[in-house]
Amino acid sequence: MNKISIRHDLFSFLKNPDYNRFPDMSDEKELLILFKVFILTNIALVIVNIPTLILRKWGIISEIPMKSDLIFNSIVAQNIGLKPYLIFSVLLCVPLLEEFSYRLFLTKFRIDYFMVSVSLFSGIIISNFLKGIFWIPKSWLLLSFIGAIYTLLVSALIGGVLYLFKSKIIRIEEFWDKNMGLIIYGVAIIFALLHVMNLKFETRDLIFMPIVLLPLFVYGLSFAYLRIRLGIVYSIALHFIILAIRFGVPELVKYLKTNI
Repeated sequence: MNKISIRHDLFSFLKNPDYNRFPDMSDEKELLILFKVFILTNIALVIVNIPTLILRKWGIISEIPMKSDLIFNSIVAQNIGLKPYLIFSVLLCVPLLEEFSYRLFLTKFRIDYFMVSVSLFSGIIISNFLKGIFWIPKSWLLLSFIGAIYTLLVSALIGGVLYLFKSKIIRIEEFWDKNMGLIIYGVAIIFALLHVMNLKFETRDLIFMPIVLLPLFVYGLSFAYLRIRLGIVYSIALHFIILAIRFGVPELVKYLKTNI
């Protein structure tokens, strides 16, 4: 097989999205592609973060932390161990749930993939809005576990409803396969927009949300590219690596400093 230029292929994909998968290759080559996409993603993130950094430096927008960061800081301040919460909720649950929700159905139309993605996607949103009525355990480990259970239960109910309309849903197959760019970019935009729920911002910052959310849009496209070219396992892997570097590595460094 001829050598694949990931940079050129990624740019071609962004210019004219398609559902074409790479031909079979060795695990080593697939891991190398994962690494290259990771590097290109981080280069893109540096670029798209420049406008936000400038606006913050000029005092036009405020710091907009993620609520998850605030929760972690609160946990650290209370001297509560992060290990169980990080391992289960952040490093495992988030990549799995989000990739199956936003990326599983990014192929030529498959009714089973479509229903799974839409069910999980809807379950995440509905569970987030209904979390006030659910029982909330005090344990951080149980909190993440029970949260995942609630999401899966709501998703299962939605999946049951979708199954009843399976014959009608399949009618979108032609539209789905002929509008790949619209689907891929649309999902990436939705992925970015829904992360607003995890941001803590002031009203005056709303007008700048498109700029603030650009990094998440970049992530959405990178995950989509790997999902389509190599499969869902690799989009999950990239998602996992990004979260591990952001949350897991700092905690590992703290642990080693404390215990060595």
